[in-house]
Amino acid sequence: TDDIFVDNLPVGNYTVKISEENTGYETLTSAEATKADGVEANKTTQYVFELVKETPATGDLKITVTDQNDDLVPGAVVTVTYPDDSTKEITVPTGTITLEDVATGDYSVEIKELPDGYEEKVSTDNATVEENQTAEMELEATKVGSLKVIVKENGSETKVGNVTVTITGP
Repeated sequence: TDDIFVDNLPVGNYTVKISEENTGYETLTSAEATKADGVEANKTTQYVFELVKETPATGDLKITVTDQNDDLVPGAVVTVTYPDDSTKEITVPTGTITLEDVATGDYSVEIKELPDGYEEKVSTDNATVEENQTAEMELEATKVGSLKVIVKENGSETKVGNVTVTITGP
């Protein structure tokens, strides 16, 4: 990041060329990467090269959390793993969210937390974000509730034990 300063050069014409560019910058043409000028006595000749930062390829990532009836599950919290292996927790307030202009590459999303009344069914999904495309990930939760069965004597509050109960349903 420092300037390059070469002192005590003999007076004359010099050509300065960038031979290798830093990753993350657009490649210069041969003409752009070369500067020629003369060095004069008791003067400093300055060469300035301006590199243009590359615009990384991006796309969108749409995350949807639904239940067994394909209804959106608002308020789920998911952990997104990015292509560079960094992670971020994101709340999906309406049951679906689109992360715009994310880096291209492979993503993983995992349910971290669901609102009350839901449990995980499909808790992880993977997708690849491609340039200028939307990758979609769908996670599924199951809407759950409770069932309480009471067996008691007819006309009484006395509970009866040692009874086999069979529950069928969805």
